[in-house]
Amino acid sequence: MFCVGLVLYFCLTNQMLYTGNNDLEVLYRAAHGPTQVELEMIDMLDAPAPDILHRALAINPALASRAPASSPRPWPPTSQAPSR
Repeated sequence: MFCVGLVLYFCLTNQMLYTGNNDLEVLYRAAHGPTQVELEMIDMLDAPAPDILHRALAINPALASRAPASSPRPWPPTSQAPSR
């Protein structure tokens, strides 16, 4: 469903939802879901697109809501040694 959301967003806006300086940065941003700015861009689309996109692009679709995203996520992520 996530891929459908990305393609739908691109078709409606003619721009990529997630961008970055390299592939890892784009993957990191996509893995953490839309930021507040990206959610606001989605909300500017005509109905019913925002509702569909919020559900399709949610990290956990079962918990998807139209609530704003939490604070922006830091980049680069802090590396943590795996616990054993």
